[in-house]
Amino acid sequence: MIMRLNRVVLLLILAGLLAGCASLSGPKYPTLIPTEYVPTAIALTVEAGRSKVAVTPVDVPGNPPSPSLSASPLTTLASATAERTAAASPASAASPAVTSTPRPVVSPTITPAAGKTTQPTGGLYPPRPTATASRLPTLAGATSTPQVTATLTPTLRFQRTLTSTATPGIPNAAILLYNPGPMSKLTSPIQFSASLQPGPSGQVQIELLGEDGRTLYRKMLRYTTRDWVAISENVEFSIAAAAEAARLQISTEDAQGRIMALASVDLLLLAMGDDDLNPPTDLLEPLIIREPVPNTLIQGGKVIVTGLVRTSGEQPLLVELVDAKGVVVGYRQAVVTLPANPWATQGYATFMAEVPYSVEGPTWVRLDVSAFEDRLPGPTHLSSLEILLGP
Repeated sequence: MIMRLNRVVLLLILAGLLAGCASLSGPKYPTLIPTEYVPTAIALTVEAGRSKVAVTPVDVPGNPPSPSLSASPLTTLASATAERTAAASPASAASPAVTSTPRPVVSPTITPAAGKTTQPTGGLYPPRPTATASRLPTLAGATSTPQVTATLTPTLRFQRTLTSTATPGIPNAAILLYNPGPMSKLTSPIQFSASLQPGPSGQVQIELLGEDGRTLYRKMLRYTTRDWVAISENVEFSIAAAAEAARLQISTEDAQGRIMALASVDLLLLAMGDDDLNPPTDLLEPLIIREPVPNTLIQGGKVIVTGLVRTSGEQPLLVELVDAKGVVVGYRQAVVTLPANPWATQGYATFMAEVPYSVEGPTWVRLDVSAFEDRLPGPTHLSSLEILLGP
């Protein structure tokens, strides 16, 4: 009996010693990664961090869902490190391999609530749902306040419209003279060129007049068209003096043989020598009739004539009223008013005349306005139009 008790006591003492030794042992630490495998572990950690993170969306209206991670990068790193350690070290191969079971990846499936539409797109978070219904609750029995719409009633106001009358521009001349230019020094023959519209009679007359009024050259041309025609003639002359002033002019006629338009250029004729040509001036009409207008009926025994003129002569203009038979039924000199600023009016002056006339009944007449120079006799320019005169 005593022997049994001794054995029990010994066993108890032995068990106590073994328990004390077990408590003296230090804590168990995880097996360290060998140094040569540290770069590999870092690379695997970075690769695991780049992997996609699965999100378990929570449909909360107005707030983005909270993501739920399916696997921890640290767990993935520990798993990969344990596998490489078990393969490289035979001692660690006997130890159980630590593996992690990743959480199943849940695809983002969003069930739209009533009154909401969602559109899942790629990325970390699904897009915020777009609410189509109002988020404010509708109170029972609440009535909306009607909006006040202002209606504008237009008010008609009549105003006087000011219409500006544009000043007519300066037209081109009825007869365009191209060659020769004014005061050119020329020998025979003269190369003459111009363009014009023939009158109803179709007759065009070219004349070269000497300084005493004698005719040095005359030629009559006839055209069957009323369109613009180009004229090119060799004007021959013969003078006794070494030099002589002259005027080269061209005119058109109407059906009754009255002059419709006349244009001229002053020249210096040479018996011999070399020609000295001057360029032509501008092709604007030098004599413009503003009033009256063509085909106007005028009664009362007086015609008011106004217009513009550009001439270098100091002689007054001559206004004549000539009937179909060539009889002058009225004439008067026009008063020319020089402009204060010739540059503003392109060198044009204004003229005005009150021409008295005497007719027994309605009579068609041609109103002629002629300009004169000081050096040579005869008109330098003539403009005309037809009007109807009444007693």
